[in-house]
Amino acid sequence: MTLVAPWRAPVRRRRINVWFAVLLAVPMVLARLGAEPAAPVDLTIQKQIDALIGELRRDDDHDNARLACDSLLALGRAAVGPLKGALEADDHQQRHMAADILINLGHGWRDDPVMIQPTPAMLRVVVEGLRDDNVPRGREADELRSSFTFNARNGTEYLIGHIHLAEPLLAEALYSDDGQQQFLAACLLGWAGRASYVDEIAAILLPHLRDNDLVSDALLAAPALYRLGPTVVPYLESALRSADAQQRRIVELILLDLRQPPLTAPQLRDRQRRYRLCDFCYDPVYQFDPAALYRYPFDWPRGMPHVPLR
Repeated sequence: MTLVAPWRAPVRRRRINVWFAVLLAVPMVLARLGAEPAAPVDLTIQKQIDALIGELRRDDDHDNARLACDSLLALGRAAVGPLKGALEADDHQQRHMAADILINLGHGWRDDPVMIQPTPAMLRVVVEGLRDDNVPRGREADELRSSFTFNARNGTEYLIGHIHLAEPLLAEALYSDDGQQQFLAACLLGWAGRASYVDEIAAILLPHLRDNDLVSDALLAAPALYRLGPTVVPYLESALRSADAQQRRIVELILLDLRQPPLTAPQLRDRQRRYRLCDFCYDPVYQFDPAALYRYPFDWPRGMPHVPLR
């Protein structure tokens, strides 16, 4: 829907619907806080949930998707079924915001965890969301300026727990034409130790160990290569022949950790003294924790380079 003057009926009607849905969500939130038992979802609320999901579609209104997202999160379990249906939507923004809401509900948003089973549709949308797309803010003026939808980061965290189901989709994404999706798929498979993809993972991730303008990509790529185990050693040794200073330092650390894992505190401190790649741990290769991705920026405004694979 295009943006029109505030006194015209179409915008008034939609804003009234959105705020009405917000008000309907309030009793359910209060119920979770112990104010009163939650009432069954009646037809009126179900219609408003459907209306809220419609507001997730991309349009020229900067506020409606954000408000709808907040309301659907507040509604919790009542919104899960319709949100799963929205994963099949033809609108890119709508299906990715729906997936992100489901992920947040599964993480226990508002202290009421909702178990979200990884359906084929959910996995497909989440892997698609690893691409460098226009969610959350887009490339155009103020689009989705406050949506708090971060599909690449949240999707990566979600897929860590479902690698066994998402592996075929991630293996296909190694050949993606999108550099960010390719990079994150390689990281996910590497972190999970899927050495059968060592050719593709090494080709994609080794260049990210070099000094470039991308924040944190080397810190994400290095442990993915390390977790492939001894099978990655020939690729690392080959990279040393043409490595820049940063890539050489990181490759040498990966090789050292593979051959002599730092099992004691003095060994870990020695790693930091000799290689120092970050400030939040001694050895980000050996000590990498996929549950702590919040430490790594997922903001690459210049885009990830694409690595063509044969």
